[in-house]
Amino acid sequence: MAEPYDYIICGGGLAGCVLAERLSQDESKRVLVLEAGGSDYKSLFIRIPAGVLRLFRSKYDWQHETGGEKGCNGRNVFLQRGKVSTV
Repeated sequence: MAEPYDYIICGGGLAGCVLAERLSQDESKRVLVLEAGGSDYKSLFIRIPAGVLRLFRSKYDWQHETGGEKGCNGRNVFLQRGKVSTV
């Protein structure tokens, strides 16, 4: 049976990865990062910076929107948030 983890971080976004890196500096601790997205290594659009526009509203995106923003005349604002893993 595998040894248990000392820390489990849900979400491999910017904050999750920074937290995992800092916690893992103590070599006596085991850290697990869970990410909901699948592996991105097959998508050329993720590998090249020019492909970022093709990722909007795709399977690699959570497709979040705000509720009517006052500064945008009540329109919803699309928030691109990646849903991939680098492993």
